[in-house]
Amino acid sequence: MIFLGKINNKSCVFVPTLDSAKEYIKDFTKSTIAEVPIAMVNEYNRYFITSSCRLFFTRHVSKRFSINEKKIEQSKNGKYPIVRLSIGHKKEISRKLSLVMYNAFVRKEWSEVEPKHIDRNPFNCSISNLIDERVLENHEIKDMELQSFPERFTKVSDILLYLYGYKISREDAEDIAANAYIETYCNNSLQAKHANNKWLKTAKHRALDFIEHNKHVRYIEPIDLCKWRCECHQYYGEKIDIISLVEGNRAKTYLRYYLQGYTPTEIAHEFNTTRSNVASIITKQIKRIKIKLQI
Repeated sequence: MIFLGKINNKSCVFVPTLDSAKEYIKDFTKSTIAEVPIAMVNEYNRYFITSSCRLFFTRHVSKRFSINEKKIEQSKNGKYPIVRLSIGHKKEISRKLSLVMYNAFVRKEWSEVEPKHIDRNPFNCSISNLIDERVLENHEIKDMELQSFPERFTKVSDILLYLYGYKISREDAEDIAANAYIETYCNNSLQAKHANNKWLKTAKHRALDFIEHNKHVRYIEPIDLCKWRCECHQYYGEKIDIISLVEGNRAKTYLRYYLQGYTPTEIAHEFNTTRSNVASIITKQIKRIKIKLQI
């Protein structure tokens, strides 16, 4: 074996066979590896990915195999990691890291159907955190079936309060959930799987009808992130301090003033800066918080 420096994007390792390349990657990363099942123009070239989410490319060169580690990048919007795969002469594709991991370790064949993240964190691409969407739905339904009535009732009430919390009270949400339960379970002979979905759907419709007939009532300050006039967001029954999710002291200060009702122009005048600068920082932080709260 000829070593030509540390494995990264610029240097590589040469080994005599493909099997020795697999062994070298496995020993180098101290992780299990799997071949990325994607069609290549050159049948001797391969992509391998490790359980620690490191991607390697092996190329057949002069009766030997070179090993290069490929860089894991972020998407343009920064929402998830991606990898670039060269599948032929001057032909490259970009795919989510989660898709490549799931195809390599689970499906053992290439598919464009993206897996779901169990913890809803797109940057956690470990195999234990990836699951097929259909399997995930079955798991959620099974979990809800195993829950007791109080737990399911609380869950439905919390979802209603999360969606419409600035227009209905906790008592209203519980009344709507109870009436929706009676309509779903007592008046229909549905399987548990369909009944749970029907319960939530019926509760949402009833909540919208309730709001339509009580437009003049407003229980609390708006907690919808689109309104942005409170510093505490109600997230599935829990109060989350929005300011704590912001990075940077200047951004925290601007956003705090904005949530208190100041316009970007007034904030810019206060801190001797431009309105466009303030508006840009506030808009960027709002988008980041929405991503973190997954709404």
